Amino acid sequence: MTTEAITTTSNITDIDDEFSGMEYKVVVPTIWGIIIVIGAVGNTIVVFTMCKQGGRTMPRTATNCYIINVALADLAFLLLVIPFTAASYVTPEWIFGETMCKLNNYVISVSLLSTCLTLTAMTIDRYFAIVHPIRSLRTRTHKVAFLVCLAIWLASLVVCSPYLKYYGLGQQLIKNKPVTVCFPKWPPSWFKVVTITMVLVTYVIPLSVIVISYSLILKNLWRHRVGQPDRHNHSSGDGSEACLGGGDTLTRRRRKVAKMVAVVVILFAITWLPIHIFTLCFALDDNFPKTKALFDVKVFAHTLSYCNSCVNPFVYTIMGDGFRKAFRESLPQCCSCCASSSKNSELRQLQSRTFTNTTYTCQGKRLASTTETRFNGDMLD
Repeated sequence: MTTEAITTTSNITDIDDEFSGMEYKVVVPTIWGIIIVIGAVGNTIVVFTMCKQGGRTMPRTATNCYIINVALADLAFLLLVIPFTAASYVTPEWIFGETMCKLNNYVISVSLLSTCLTLTAMTIDRYFAIVHPIRSLRTRTHKVAFLVCLAIWLASLVVCSPYLKYYGLGQQLIKNKPVTVCFPKWPPSWFKVVTITMVLVTYVIPLSVIVISYSLILKNLWRHRVGQPDRHNHSSGDGSEACLGGGDTLTRRRRKVAKMVAVVVILFAITWLPIHIFTLCFALDDNFPKTKALFDVKVFAHTLSYCNSCVNPFVYTIMGDGFRKAFRESLPQCCSCCASSSKNSELRQLQSRTFTNTTYTCQGKRLASTTETRFNGDMLD
């Protein structure tokens, strides 16, 4: 098989044919099957909890909308990509037809690109929430985030459309037998260009924007540390989060959410780095060695990248008190004491929410608003 038969993220290569023994035909699909089950259940819970509790324990915020979008992209990747790639380890022949050949590789690129762009949008949202909390009040809304997510999916569908055109079925000799395989039919010299472009668009450029955003966030946090109020902040032009009526509680909550988003981004960067490096080396080196060790590296890199689609729900559970509370309220049957917990939950809700029509004065500005003040920990806001 030529180098043109390799995608940026998956597909079987001729080194697979040489080294893929029975252990890979059983162990790899089994491990990937476990990843699919864990990831599908976890991301489904995230989407269900966020949508079920919208406006109550888990308010409809921009961050929550982006989290739902990432979960949907992970679900698409888990259910529409990994099973077909796992099947390629069981049999070298593509048995799912040309339509699925095109869709499989198309969904790989679309889901990966949409995840990267959503993480970038989420990070930019965190930047405005912490650095420009007053100025961004009108733009950091659930509706704006929904439109951004919609634009991300439309852009991903359009940008990755060449995969629908240039992927197809072909014949290849494997162990002197003709076998039907799924591979890209790029024009000459396109393979290297497409590979480099996809790595830049789905990894390097988004992470560069994210690093810059978090650098600015850290710079702002260093200047306005929790517990050390900045007297000069009251006279600055951008305003302080204390003016929103939450004081240090709101500031701490938003910083904690920023840390959670940072962990999600770091995990994405770590888990996808090996397969991107492997792909670039394979595409750029015409004499890429085909050894058992490199095949093992390829399998490990694929497995690590697939794990990314199931780790985010654990991050939300570990670092998000608000998410845990919302999940318990969404699925009371999973709690040990359903009846009592339901009554206690309603009582806590009544006690923890106060609705006030308040006019806040901050830095010479009067901010008239109807505010719902909640005291339920680190809601994803």
